[in-house]
This record gives sequence, C-alpha cells and structure tokens, in this order.
Amino acid sequence: MPTSNNTSRTVKAVDTSFEILEEVLHRDGAGVTELADALSLSKGTVHHHLASLEKQYFVSNREGQYTLGLGALVYGGHAQSKDAVFTAGKQDVDKLARITNETARLIVEHAGYGLTLYQSVGQKVDNPRTHIGTMEQLHSTAAGKAFLAALPVPDVNDIVDERGLEGFTSNTIQDRDELIAELEQIRSDGIAFDDCEQFDDIRCIATTFTTEDSGLLGAISISAPAERMGETRFRQELPRRMKNLCEVIEQVDHYQFQSRVPCISRTRPL
Repeated sequence: MPTSNNTSRTVKAVDTSFEILEEVLHRDGAGVTELADALSLSKGTVHHHLASLEKQYFVSNREGQYTLGLGALVYGGHAQSKDAVFTAGKQDVDKLARITNETARLIVEHAGYGLTLYQSVGQKVDNPRTHIGTMEQLHSTAAGKAFLAALPVPDVNDIVDERGLEGFTSNTIQDRDELIAELEQIRSDGIAFDDCEQFDDIRCIATTFTTEDSGLLGAISISAPAERMGETRFRQELPRRMKNLCEVIEQVDHYQFQSRVPCISRTRPL
C-alpha cells in the first residue's frame, strides 16, 4: 500500500506496526518467523506489535497464523460513508451491476493508484477479482487510464517516471508513447478500455465523473470475463449503456457524470 509523501517526523513504532500489517495483507496471512524474516525484525519485536494489533482487532491469530482482522472496518467503513464520491456514486454502481449482471466499481485516485471505494456484483459474478480496498496501478486499468487522461502529458510522464509501466499481462501497455497515444483517444471518446491488461481473462471499461466546483472526483467501471465480453459488447453496448447512465446522473443536484474525461483541476486545462 502506498504511503503519504508527508516528510514530517513519524513515530517509528507506529511505522513498524503498519509495515507488519502491510506484510500480513500482502501474504494473506503469516506467522511471526515469516514476518520477522521478511521485514528484517526480531521475532520478539514482531510478536509485541502483533499482540497490540490483535488487542485492537486489526489482526486475528489462529494457531500462530496472523491474518487481517475486522477492526479496520470500523475506520474504513466510517471513512467510506463520509466520502463524497461514495455518496454520489454508490446507488449508480449498484444499478449498473444489476442491469449488466457484471462487476461494477466506484474507483478513486489515491496516492498515484486506483483505489476501489465501492463494488457491486451482478448475478453472473461468482468470484470477483477485486474488492473494496483493492489498489491497482493506473496504466493497466480502464479507470486508471481515465484518470491519467485527465492529466496534462507532463504530469503523466512524471507518474510514469515514478511508478514505471509494470507488465501484468501480455496486453499491458509498457511503452510510454503507446500509453500517451491511448490517453489522447480516451480524451476524445470519454471511455477508457482495459483489454485483459490487468488480468489475463478480464475486460473492463470505465469513465469518470465530476462536479462543477471540485473537478474530477472518480470513475465508474464495468468488468467481466473476456468470454462474456465479446467485441460488440465491449466496444459498443456497454460504453453506450454507461453513457446513457451518465445522462441520468447529470440530473442529480451538485453532481455531474461526464462522458468526456475532465481535467482533475479546472485551473490546469489540458
């Protein structure tokens, strides 16, 4: 999970606790020795931190294997419920999942990654690849590319320089010029595509929504297995359905869902 760029002094013990939590998340559960080796910490140090985290229900201990606990939901759920993007988009994500029978997501940009703020699944979805809290790089997902398309090219280059263009599948864009060209097409069309670029067998489309005052808020996406996402559905039917949904959301007071990708900041036009 990315960390803040804030350079203020921090408390080392708190940093260590979060490093341990991150490693537990990454490993989907681990024991004391495994965590100590991974983080170059003593087993005693890891054990003390895990004991504190378990006391606050941030981790659970089952026969020496530590997994994430439900305590974080108290904080994450509260933050989600107070988020303006969640308030604006939840109902429409539910509707999109219901009418398409696929996975619909509400995604925001967070620390240079795409963060799934809310997710709803349709009747055809058995095992979704993502969940609330999933964080993904921007260049390999439909929503991420929609966010990048809202930025001036120099800012995109800065992100690429910092994050790189990691390949997740054989379809992931790993060439800077190819990415810049696709972002230009997204600006023109208002729809971004992930053609099995994050997962080998998943196709996804996304578009962004905004407010007049605050600029870009987030993105809504639809994803489905490639076997259910044929070319016509992928390139025409679902993008048209999303644009139709945009017209409905534009009627909501204070919020506007645009079929064209806006600037993240109104003071920095493309």
